[in-house]
Amino acid sequence: MSALIARAMKEPLGIVFREPVDPVALNIPTYFEVYVSSSPLLSLQSLMNRIPEEDARDLSLIKSNFDKARYTTYKQVDDDFALMLENARVFNGEGEITDTANKFGRWWDAQRKKME
Repeated sequence: MSALIARAMKEPLGIVFREPVDPVALNIPTYFEVYVSSSPLLSLQSLMNRIPEEDARDLSLIKSNFDKARYTTYKQVDDDFALMLENARVFNGEGEITDTANKFGRWWDAQRKKME
């Protein structure tokens, strides 16, 4: 699994996932925020499109957690990888980042199948 994480860090599809999201540098100040709106629908949409800070994932965190033996199963690594990609999809909606997340997910799945 360590070798797969290292390959993921070098994989071109993973470039946007290598380090934690920096909302200031990327000019996305709402990344960790929830907006309260007078419209229940808008409030629900805001809740659905936020990324709770405690759920933020990136490849460097996954590697660190693996290196520090914070995962007890490979499934936990897979779950964090999936959460990282889902966060990208939820926050960004349809578009280039979501397309990249989908491709990176397929890449990961193919690599994992080779390990079985």
